[in-house]
Amino acid sequence: MGRSLRLKSCADARLAAQLQRGKRQLVHRYMNSQHLGGISFSEYRSDAVGGSSLHIDPTAAGDLTAVNIYVLAEMNRQLRTNLITRSSRGKREMFFKCRGSSSIAFQFAGGIAPARIVASWSEDVTGFKGERSQYLLY
Repeated sequence: MGRSLRLKSCADARLAAQLQRGKRQLVHRYMNSQHLGGISFSEYRSDAVGGSSLHIDPTAAGDLTAVNIYVLAEMNRQLRTNLITRSSRGKREMFFKCRGSSSIAFQFAGGIAPARIVASWSEDVTGFKGERSQYLLY
């Protein structure tokens, strides 16, 4: 069962209306063109809403954090806005806490491609994998 989207402002309602009216290319086509290992998308339509369904291959090593960056970048592109800077201060701060820094906002504002953003983490990811290996039980 899906969760309904609660709109917090008139601006949110306008963004949702833009997406619903079809003034955008389908996100699933763009996302599939990115060839994110183990992750695929398909079109979702019901009588009330349309969107994309996310499919994760449980046997593949997909990068869900990268998927989030690609989706956010595509939403920014289609809506011609920066969803991070449009968010309330509290939501931005929580996003930055989860991300570990606010650098992502500058990267999106600077028009940096999602592939380049994700690639910029590779050294940190490699270091983390090395540090965590001693704690893995499998």
